[in-house]
Amino acid sequence: MAGNISNFRRILGIDECAGHIFCAGLLRKSSVVVDVGARRDAFCKHLVRFYKTYCYAVEADPNLYHSIEETRRVKKFNIAISDAEGPIRLAVSVSPTADSSPADLLAARNPVIVHGMPFETFIRFANISSVDLLKIGAGRTAVKLFHSAGDDRIRGIPQITVRFPSPKEAPGFARKIRRIITRLQSLGFLYFVFPKRSSLSIFYLSIAGILNTRRGPGFGSGSSRWFAEYGSGKAFISLLGIGSGLWYDES
Repeated sequence: MAGNISNFRRILGIDECAGHIFCAGLLRKSSVVVDVGARRDAFCKHLVRFYKTYCYAVEADPNLYHSIEETRRVKKFNIAISDAEGPIRLAVSVSPTADSSPADLLAARNPVIVHGMPFETFIRFANISSVDLLKIGAGRTAVKLFHSAGDDRIRGIPQITVRFPSPKEAPGFARKIRRIITRLQSLGFLYFVFPKRSSLSIFYLSIAGILNTRRGPGFGSGSSRWFAEYGSGKAFISLLGIGSGLWYDES
């Protein structure tokens, strides 16, 4: 499996930060990154430092939100992505490494009220014209985000990276992951699973999004033709040398 991952990273210019896999080869200095569940801003800092992107950091936990430093390339928002717009009772994390969870899912010692809005509403609120990379820090947030985002919005994002709980940590979450995978596959995404100790890092790659993205570092002049020929189905998977062991299996 290690060799397969190495092939995948070499061909696509893959990088990793805070447990999230993404394709650096598709990024450029004008790229827009939306970080939902930014926590202490490690992901945005990495993207700005090494790729000079513009980042929109979304963090619902007020304590973590205040720890994020806003700069010319980083804008921060103290909101929660939800199914509908309005106040949300949020369970603030007790551990600095734990994910914040909506109070309707988990009880908490320190609940706070934050403003919630659907992903589509946030995009308009932040005046974002397009998203080049979407990072989602928690599986529960991903479920709400994908539920509230339309097909056209998702289809227009070249790459999405999400951390889900592992089947051992949250056995009932497998069906939700499968529904998200099935939907994104229908929208033209490939997906690659990188198992972690207590989570699954899933990287979604849109072939249509790649073809519509300007050539970035790590891609040769023939990249569009290369993806047009090999960018779908088994031919693409075979070319990368990725075996079935990297695919999420709920059985």
